[in-house]
Amino acid sequence: MRIALDFDNTITRDPDLWSAFVGLALSRGHEVKIVTSRHPGLPVPIINCPIEIIYCSFTAKRKHYDADVYIDDDPKHVDKDHAADTVEHADPPLL
Repeated sequence: MRIALDFDNTITRDPDLWSAFVGLALSRGHEVKIVTSRHPGLPVPIINCPIEIIYCSFTAKRKHYDADVYIDDDPKHVDKDHAADTVEHADPPLL
């Protein structure tokens, strides 16, 4: 299964939970990627990230990664672009 995991307001709400989830999913043979609305100029602050981070630059996430499952606090942005000035970023965790 291909799993897209949002960063801001998803991973940032409980980084320990999502770190455990990613580890378990990978151990079971699933593909997990962080798929964020952020622009690469606003990098996700994760040290030694074990998975790929896909920057969508405020465009619809499905345009960048065709996942089977999207885990996102704001799922409308899976299929819909949004303006950069409306994006909120939470305090960064470390995985």
